[in-house]
Amino acid sequence: MRTPRGFPQESVKDLPGLLKRASSKSEFQRIQCVRMRVKKNLPAPDIADLIGWNVSSVRRVHAQYYKDGDKIFKGVGRGGRHRENLSKEEEKKLLNRFFDKAGDGSILVVNEIKLAYEQLEGSEADRLPNACPPRLEKDCPLSSSP
Repeated sequence: MRTPRGFPQESVKDLPGLLKRASSKSEFQRIQCVRMRVKKNLPAPDIADLIGWNVSSVRRVHAQYYKDGDKIFKGVGRGGRHRENLSKEEEKKLLNRFFDKAGDGSILVVNEIKLAYEQLEGSEADRLPNACPPRLEKDCPLSSSP
């Protein structure tokens, strides 16, 4: 078994204070996970057993701490609008024009929205994928071909 890598001493000094200021259970457990490794030199399986985590999760937290330091304790960035082309306000402004027309009783035409979006964005919008995968296309009830 190899010798575990040591943590930077300047960041280790802040762990007791961070533990007291933890604002959520997950943040507290991440700090605890690193602190047990630093103070008691416990291996990942023992830490996982003590805090009720999976061993791979403990190792992931240790690796993140080596890489990013204290900022991993403030939460894991999840979700979001990763393929956002318009801000929420711009999108709302664009769609409201069409929703106002639809509210008056007229039909909402998606192609008009697409063209307005392309004009605003300055590029062509992606095509939607086929409803059925190519290998099932001949038997697909949604397919337009006979």
